[in-house]
This record gives sequence, structure tokens and C-alpha cells, in this order.
Amino acid sequence: MADAINSWDEAKPAGTDHIDTSDELLRANNSAIEEMIGGSTINLVITRPTAATVTITADRLVLLRDAAAAAARPPVYINQSAINVTGNITAAGANGLDAGAEAASTWYFIYIIRDTVNGATAALLSLSATAPTMPGTYNYKRLVGAVYNDSASNFVNFVQRGNRVFYTAAQTILTAGAQVAYTAITMTAYVPSIAKRIFGYAYPRNTTNNEYTLLYLADDTSGNYEVIIGGICRTTQNYTACYYELEIGIDGSVNIAYKVAVAAGTGTGTVVLNGFYVEI
Repeated sequence: MADAINSWDEAKPAGTDHIDTSDELLRANNSAIEEMIGGSTINLVITRPTAATVTITADRLVLLRDAAAAAARPPVYINQSAINVTGNITAAGANGLDAGAEAASTWYFIYIIRDTVNGATAALLSLSATAPTMPGTYNYKRLVGAVYNDSASNFVNFVQRGNRVFYTAAQTILTAGAQVAYTAITMTAYVPSIAKRIFGYAYPRNTTNNEYTLLYLADDTSGNYEVIIGGICRTTQNYTACYYELEIGIDGSVNIAYKVAVAAGTGTGTVVLNGFYVEI
């Protein structure tokens, strides 16, 4: 018969009467603790060495047990150190693609996974941001980032440090936009679904010397989480460069919106994306 748990320092989680069942029930009743421990990372860096590969290094990552491994009841967390792995989109399984064939113009989510039998650590690429197909006896995983496979089936070049992702080449997401009411900018080729904030530079312009243009950026066409960028044009060929950061995804979409406003002349705005923050 299972040994009974005699006391709890805090309120007893529902159903945790016996030691042999407490592991699963504690996990079910303590999601806040799970989120806190699962967020632990030290010196996470992701790079794109070639058009088909990503390399992930970290001094430490906490990996969480995959739901499919619950019946085996290994520990809920694994503290993995000295990670240095490379995932290849042209390979299958561990250190490759979890399922299916490579697709162009597609975001792939990057995981670190661990084999519970031999302790091996590998990279995994998946279309899923929550439930990759785990190969063999790999039972632990951690979502660490995402990479875009462009129309030519090449990974866009980037570097990620912690949760901040920098594009090697800045991405122009709007050129000389002139809409005076909020208008959507499609961002699906620039930021993944796990992005929560973007950053870059914006350039208001006016056709009349010494007049200003206000460029507005927002999370959606309703103007939520609005950022206002203003610039005075000394000549019609000069732009005012302004750094911005913008919260995104609040409305469930990574798309953003913009509009311009002027007192005189004709205003336009150009927006450049340098990178984004991911939630991992």
C-alpha cells in the first residue's frame, strides 16, 4: 500500500494523499512553479551557419518533460548544461525536422530535446510551437526560438541572444506608406507567432521643407498599444530616423498597423524591422 503523506506546509493540492501519486498531482496543481522553473536559461545563443541549419548553444537550459512521457513518470524537469547542437532542415528526426518535408515560406520552431535512455541532447525543428513530434525515446523538450524558411527554402540569417532576435540584414516592412487611417502591415514573413515585441527604425518624411510628419504604429488597426514617431523634414530628401519598440500579438495576430498625419505637405513613413523578442 502506498505510504501516506502526513502533512503539508501549505494548502494540500487536490488528490495528493500518497507519495506514489504526488509527483503528477503536484505538477497539475502548481503551474506557477512550473512556469518559473521552466523559464531558467543561461547564455542561450542561436545562429544560422548555413541556409539549412541552425546552431543552438547554452550554458544551461531547463527542459520540461513531454506530455507523452507522463505515464513513465520520469522527473518533470531536467537541468541540461553545456548545450551545443545543430539542427538541419534537410535531415529527419533528432537534429532535423520532426515530421513531413521541408516547406518554403514557413516558420519553423526550434527545440532542444533530450533522450531519456542515453541522455543525448539534440535540436529539433517543427511546424508546431507547442507540440512537436518527438523522435524515439526523446522525452524532454524546450522551445528556444524560431526561424523563417524563405521562398527559396533558405533560412533567413539571424542571431538570437536570450529571447532577443536580430536580423543580419534589416527588413523593410513599409516603404513610403501614406495612409491617413490605420492600415494593416502583414508581418507573417517577418515575425513568428511566439514574437511579443518588435524593434527597429522608422523614417517619417514630408514633401514640404521644415514641416513635420507623425508616423503612428500600433498592434492593430484599432490603434491599440500605439507608438507615435515624429520627424521634421529639413529638405524633402531627408528622413528623420527614429528607434521604436512595439508590443505585438495582443490581438492574437502578429500583424501591425500604421498611419501618418501632417499639418502641411504630404507625409509618408518607411519602417524597418531589425528584430523581435520571443516568448520562450
